[in-house]
Amino acid sequence: MIFNLHVPEPYNAAAGPISGNEGSSMAFCTNCGHSISTDVKFCGECGSSTGLGAHGAAFPSQRVEAPPAIPADADDLAIVSRLNDAQRMVFLSEKKSTVAGVFLCLFLGGVGGHQFYLGNTGTGVVYLLFCWTFIPAIIALCELFTISSRVRRYNRNLALRIGQHVTA
Repeated sequence: MIFNLHVPEPYNAAAGPISGNEGSSMAFCTNCGHSISTDVKFCGECGSSTGLGAHGAAFPSQRVEAPPAIPADADDLAIVSRLNDAQRMVFLSEKKSTVAGVFLCLFLGGVGGHQFYLGNTGTGVVYLLFCWTFIPAIIALCELFTISSRVRRYNRNLALRIGQHVTA
């Protein structure tokens, strides 16, 4: 990204610009911050490309559009559809199944199986330590009604995290 800055020449109210130039455009290198003219293609300080052609026009091949922002209330399909192929493969290999979460909560909930499945290792250990009291089993039966939404929330957060960090 180049920051354009218009630097006017000294101005005399009666005669107009003192040097006779209408003004010059300046930009700053995004790599080193050095002040450069918009007429140059490379920074004289660090040698990096400025992304500008003649008279400050951006090179079409270097114009990169930011991906559209994902709204906070977007559904899972909208999030996954914005992932590229590499990101989608990572997501599909790491996502959790709602059916598996429900069965783990139903059959192994007393020992924290569903907690370990969702990556809540600390809570799973607490369930495991107190499984002899049957309190975790009672809590797991109550969690049976919310486990599918927790798995969907886990998958949504996973897709958002992968979309931010994994690049092709």
